[in-house]
Amino acid sequence: MLAAGIDSLVDEERGFRTFFFPAERDGENWNFYSGEALLFWAETARMGHPVAPTLERCAVAFERCRERHRRKRNPAFVPWHTQASASLYAQTGRREYADFVLEMNDWLLPMQQWDGLDPDLKGRFHNPRRPDFGPRTLPRRELTSKASGTRPRSLARWGTRGGPGTTSVPSAAGFDRCGSCRFER
Repeated sequence: MLAAGIDSLVDEERGFRTFFFPAERDGENWNFYSGEALLFWAETARMGHPVAPTLERCAVAFERCRERHRRKRNPAFVPWHTQASASLYAQTGRREYADFVLEMNDWLLPMQQWDGLDPDLKGRFHNPRRPDFGPRTLPRRELTSKASGTRPRSLARWGTRGGPGTTSVPSAAGFDRCGSCRFER
């Protein structure tokens, strides 16, 4: 039933619709739901579940989601799509999945805050100059709750980006499951 529901939300332009009804709310939570849907598809494909879409169908949705994100970036998009892309990369070896993980997280990382915050707020991703990105969030809520069977940290073999002093994206994005570790750039 869940698979049928997700399949019914496929959208030719955006990858996935986000609401059946009310129709006027469709798209409001696109940054969350499209990644959740793509991760579900990727993981059911990985497990060989009978309801799984083909990897080609996942690739088409990935491409639509990536293009929409490039047109209108949002931090909420990154954790779910990082996991979905990591799963698809592990299954296919297609470099575009790995490259997109780096692209998304390179964009997100400058928003990570450390200084002048209470200890339980350190490491959150927030851009006070962009209130349209949403309220401040805690790293445990934003990252650790998104942990799944997909382990983006295993992609650390991609290495660092940008030379000395940079951090591999899976670690910098906080997918070490601790949610409160500091990673120097």
